[in-house]
Amino acid sequence: MDKITYFSTLGIAAFKNIFDKKFTFSRTVNCITGANGTGKTNLLDALYVICLTKSFAGHSDIQCVPYHLDYYRIIASIYKNGQLNDVCCSYSNNTKKKIEMDGIIYDKFAAHVGKYPVVMVTPDDTDLLHDGAEVRRKFFDGVLCQTNAEYLKTLTQYNYVLKSRNLILKQCYENQRTEYRLLEPYSKRLVSLAHHIYEHRMKHINAIMPIFVQKYGSLSLHKEKVSIQYTSDLASGDFEQKFMSIATQDVAAQRTTMGIHTDDYEFSMDERPVRKTASQGQKKTYVLALKLAQYQYINIASDTKPILLLDDIFDRLDNDRVAKLVQMIQSHDFGQVFITDAVPERCTKWLGNIDGVHMIEM
Repeated sequence: MDKITYFSTLGIAAFKNIFDKKFTFSRTVNCITGANGTGKTNLLDALYVICLTKSFAGHSDIQCVPYHLDYYRIIASIYKNGQLNDVCCSYSNNTKKKIEMDGIIYDKFAAHVGKYPVVMVTPDDTDLLHDGAEVRRKFFDGVLCQTNAEYLKTLTQYNYVLKSRNLILKQCYENQRTEYRLLEPYSKRLVSLAHHIYEHRMKHINAIMPIFVQKYGSLSLHKEKVSIQYTSDLASGDFEQKFMSIATQDVAAQRTTMGIHTDDYEFSMDERPVRKTASQGQKKTYVLALKLAQYQYINIASDTKPILLLDDIFDRLDNDRVAKLVQMIQSHDFGQVFITDAVPERCTKWLGNIDGVHMIEM
């Protein structure tokens, strides 16, 4: 049986363009309405920050501070398995960011990630198809980090060692000599960590693929065949040998040119690249299916239905896809849901027959 996690209240002292507001939520569906610029998306972002300690939009902490202040502060009451916790995220331009649960400050933010799983669907999600490999790695890593504390720890270690190795490579370039003695311990450590990360990513993509195919087929009536191909330097059996032989090449580039930080995910439809051949409707369906697969994977892995944040969804999807999504909500496929929309009547039209819907006007 799925565990239940939901926001009861959210208090915002200051965050982006929201000040001194307190919200009370339904444990099922919450529809947030208001004109553009009133803070609907920022409210979703505040929920996201409480769950994952960072902005879904990639904004730095200082970008989340209102322009005339020097801090932000968000406080939430969250139920998980019948237990109520108070979570606070605060930041000041003069102090470090703090995450507190029931008054106890976390030593490391990683200890909080995964406690309250969340999935965000936004109008900009098609960037996954068109942007660089880093955006796609970040998406899949985000799923793994919410469900696998070991993966998050290993990925954090890898990035730290990678940064250190790149610093040495730049120093070697400036000194015009390759310091193999200095590079070797970092190279060996990167290889070891890379193998662990690769194994986790392979298991994950094999697990999420059938879920994704099913979700896309449900949304599109099985009109196209979709797939995801995970590509990595580690796919070849001689990765370690190749990696240990590229020191001179890396010095010339002033960075580490091989490793899991160059992995990518190739999205295809009918064996052709989605970004090049798919229509706008197909692209939206592809990404929505990815997000729904992300949701179900987290649900299975954590035995908890994630909190689902849907930003401006009615305005971005056609009626058929909206109807399918609403049907999933009515069928209790999701736990707590937050939906933003600029038109209150549209929320009433699509969600009016669902029990427990709570309307919030910004």
